Amino acid sequence: MPLDVQCWGCGGIFHETNDEDGWIKLDDGGGEIPNPRVKRFFPDKPATGSMFKLKEPYTSYGWDTFPHDESVTGEALECPSCGAPYVNASGKVQVVRQRLIRGERQAAA
Repeated sequence: MPLDVQCWGCGGIFHETNDEDGWIKLDDGGGEIPNPRVKRFFPDKPATGSMFKLKEPYTSYGWDTFPHDESVTGEALECPSCGAPYVNASGKVQVVRQRLIRGERQAAA
């Protein structure tokens, strides 16, 4: 499940982590292994643009954001609303876990 990325500056949530299918099922039924071509978000890895995607409705609004590829790192990962970097001084991105409550997505406590 994707995690929402919360801006350290304005507190807005405009991106979510890339949760595309990053696993390959083994033919022998022995489980799954990571797919090296999919750059999923891992909190212990340096953040890159490929680990995030702009949420709806902002994509349909035509908002401009950083390119979602490996070359975008650090302070170039900016909030599209206030321009603050998503990466703090420690190199961490603030994510908010989500849960379903009565059919609505709400931040987990």
